[in-house]
Amino acid sequence: MPEAVQRSSSFDTPDKKASSKKERPISIPGDYSDSINFKVPPAFKQRFRLCAAKADLKLNELLFEMTDLWEAKRK
Repeated sequence: MPEAVQRSSSFDTPDKKASSKKERPISIPGDYSDSINFKVPPAFKQRFRLCAAKADLKLNELLFEMTDLWEAKRK
């Protein structure tokens, strides 16, 4: 249909490197076959997920960064 409006694809956007998304700051080499499971209050779970989303981090990346900062503070 000639009157249909075409959506632009995500490839038509300006340079992706100029966007606000930042590069992944952490690259932890190794085996990711182990998991950690523990109970937390729902409010903490929501807060943790929100912090990761705001920082554009995966949940495990936020946990790695938090552990590094905690260890540095304690030494």
